[in-house]
Amino acid sequence: MALQLTYYQLHHKVCQAYESASTRLFHHGRTEVIRGCSSKTKTFIESVSNPNLSNKEKRELLAKAVRSHNKRTRAAVQGKGIDRHLFGLRLLAKQNYGQDPNPSSHPSLALFEDVGFARSSTFVLSTSQLPINRLVFSGFAPSIPSGYGVAYNLQEEVIMFSVSCWKNKRNPDNETNLFLFARALFTTLEDMRSLFSPSQNVRVQQQQPQESNRSNHSSKL
Repeated sequence: MALQLTYYQLHHKVCQAYESASTRLFHHGRTEVIRGCSSKTKTFIESVSNPNLSNKEKRELLAKAVRSHNKRTRAAVQGKGIDRHLFGLRLLAKQNYGQDPNPSSHPSLALFEDVGFARSSTFVLSTSQLPINRLVFSGFAPSIPSGYGVAYNLQEEVIMFSVSCWKNKRNPDNETNLFLFARALFTTLEDMRSLFSPSQNVRVQQQQPQESNRSNHSSKL
């Protein structure tokens, strides 16, 4: 929720968000996609800056968004997600009709050429949790040039984030901004905490970004 709210605060729009779910319950199982963006998530995100809503109302919207997210997470872990299934269908369709000079004539391919399918499969936020009980730094690149990659590690008293985005040569329109995203993430977490305990402050500790083919920013909360 915090990452999607951060993106909204910075870019003033909601985005499709990817989170990986393990399917190791199944033989040869690997991952499935948890789709983070939903109507309930959007409602909560838009409510945060609404001065006409009380903190209690915003907390209730947050709770609904989290319950919806948890439901999709359980479905993905249980093999009830849609993305790996659609990926398999797309491979089969291309195998059967990929050489056809007029592939749009086949309904099995039309879905994968649809604008709506392309938009729903373009993940601006790529996120993943490192579920271990120690402070370990990790990170990965965004899945698209105009996106962000965010790895996070939740501890009892610390949250570690690793945020990445492509440098301008991969993103000439400069839609992403690593430093502003990291700063907005701190503010977002403070705002979310204030919904529950407005009298307490969040202690933020930053590390300097590192230069590479993509810029990285790590922080502790």
